[in-house]
Amino acid sequence: MRRLWAGLALAATALLAGCAATPPTHPALARADAQGQLPPLVPARVFFANIDDHGSYRVSPDGRHLIWRAVRGTRSVLLVRPLDGPGTAERVVLEGGGDIRWAPDSRHLIVRRDQGGDENWHVYAIDALTEGAVLRDLTPHPGTRAHLARALEDGSGDIVVGHNRRDKTWFDLYRIHLASGRETLIQRNPGDTVGTLVDRQGRQLAQVRKVGEQGFALHALREGEPRGPELQHWRAHDDFVNLIGATEDGRGAYLLTNRGRERLVLARIDLASGEEQVLHADSDADVESVFLGGADHAPLAAFSAPHYQRVGWLDAALRRDVQGLLPAGTRRVIVYSASRDARLVTLQIDGDASRRHALLDRRGAQAQLRWLGDDLLAPWRHLLAPTRPVTITARDGLTLPGYLNEPPGVTGPGPLVLAVHGGPWARDHWDNGLGTAQFLANRGYRVLRVNYRGSTGYGRRHTEAAVGEFAGKMHEDLLDAATWAVAQGLADPQRIAITGASYGGYATLVGLTFTPERFACGVATVPPTDLVTLVEDFPPYWGPFLAGWYRYVGNPKDPAQRSVMAAKSPLNHVDALQKPLLIIQTAGDVRVRQDQSDRFVAAARAAGKRVDYITYGGAGHQRSSWGWARQLHASRASEDFLANCLGGRSAGFDLYEAAAWAFR
Repeated sequence: MRRLWAGLALAATALLAGCAATPPTHPALARADAQGQLPPLVPARVFFANIDDHGSYRVSPDGRHLIWRAVRGTRSVLLVRPLDGPGTAERVVLEGGGDIRWAPDSRHLIVRRDQGGDENWHVYAIDALTEGAVLRDLTPHPGTRAHLARALEDGSGDIVVGHNRRDKTWFDLYRIHLASGRETLIQRNPGDTVGTLVDRQGRQLAQVRKVGEQGFALHALREGEPRGPELQHWRAHDDFVNLIGATEDGRGAYLLTNRGRERLVLARIDLASGEEQVLHADSDADVESVFLGGADHAPLAAFSAPHYQRVGWLDAALRRDVQGLLPAGTRRVIVYSASRDARLVTLQIDGDASRRHALLDRRGAQAQLRWLGDDLLAPWRHLLAPTRPVTITARDGLTLPGYLNEPPGVTGPGPLVLAVHGGPWARDHWDNGLGTAQFLANRGYRVLRVNYRGSTGYGRRHTEAAVGEFAGKMHEDLLDAATWAVAQGLADPQRIAITGASYGGYATLVGLTFTPERFACGVATVPPTDLVTLVEDFPPYWGPFLAGWYRYVGNPKDPAQRSVMAAKSPLNHVDALQKPLLIIQTAGDVRVRQDQSDRFVAAARAAGKRVDYITYGGAGHQRSSWGWARQLHASRASEDFLANCLGGRSAGFDLYEAAAWAFR
């Protein structure tokens, strides 16, 4: 081991000596560089190695303890400390990531995580207040995917968990005791149930079941009946209905729904009559998320984002306390947690040049903010590029909201990166935190992110405009965004790159094969290349929700649709590839399997095309599963690739990258 580290040290020294930062070659950037207008380079490790990161603060239900994420050295850890009084020293509870929340007893943590990105999530528990406590797997079933349905507040110390050990397509419900791990079956899935609403006492109040191939239905549950009356019915991917919680009295449910509406709203439904009451709506955007809190777990805040974030405060006192203390220039507020009495609330507060974490303390006569810390980019914020909303009009008149980062000091048309979000049923948000956009902007590129048709967040029509439009109008939206950037004097038309992951990777390959003349190069991460086998290879638990894929993309079981899907697959157009391409793929991806990239690369290289190819073992589809070393390695490879293609800057190697190369 000593020899290994000595070898790495020598290698690192050589890399540092021989791979210094490279200056820009694009005329606009070279001019700005010569005039001393470009900001210093921010090391890639600051964005991707997370060497000082912290955040996601959560207060225990009793308000006595605080947990948060941090990094010690290169280890991602979860820390705990008493909130007040003596003995406030922090302590490591566990290592690694995952979805983490307090149990109602304010002692245990409930953790949901997978292994190496395999998306077989298990539910774990750990005693956060006992030093040396061990993380225990409450669903220790190989090849099983589990989710937390409810942590009960009936004094039993039980949680309700769904998992697919018996049937990989359908999830049964179990009651599990946190301390002992004892598991009791409480609902065997009849082969049609995709969701069950459970209240804090463990009562099953409502179910969502799949009806035929295209629909879903909401049923109230009545004691002594296998299934109660149908309250609502909706079509798959035409409507969106998501049960998010139960009312305190068990007579109603909170839901996000666009059933019969253009946009998602927060509503309450009466489980006896089916009557629906809208609690919050945004006239310009979907309500995307809701924070439930307080003793009755009622909605306290609803969030939407037409451009910048909007918060609909549903608790008047909380609204007064938060808004009276927010710093000037706040762009986004994230509510992470609240104590049971809602007197203590943890917040993330983002501004154009800041990200701060705070505790809202409402226990005294006057509420106050207690600052918990800044994010790891705080020392570098003044070097970053502000994120500003833009609006682009597609060729058919559809409005395309987006976001633009412009590097300081660059004037005139310069190199541009068109960064395409994944999903495609997702969206880009305003965000001035960590991320690829800021990293690329610091290298000298203007970065444009556009919410093309099919993106969520902007209403039904915006999403449904993508039906049948893979490699069609969805691609034209991206071309129109690039055209807009050129017309605005932002982009050099000869130096536009397209990048993205998942669907964004597919869009990158479509751009380089369907319209190869429009882009100078591309970086595609975990990209679908063959739509037919993509859909055929989805995990079995996706089965109940495939109707949406069939409607938007096609059903490979239908010969005519299969032919159309093949025609829209970049794998079948490799001969048209002209420009440099970098593909990054993980071996453990269960959504877009490695075979998708392997076949494309083999076909392209057989046709004499240039394709750089990087693969990572032990990692899945989501970049969060990669670990810092792979993230840093991939980002540095992309940085050098784009510098060669677009003429931007590259920071070169440092010690962290040397470690990333050794341990990826």
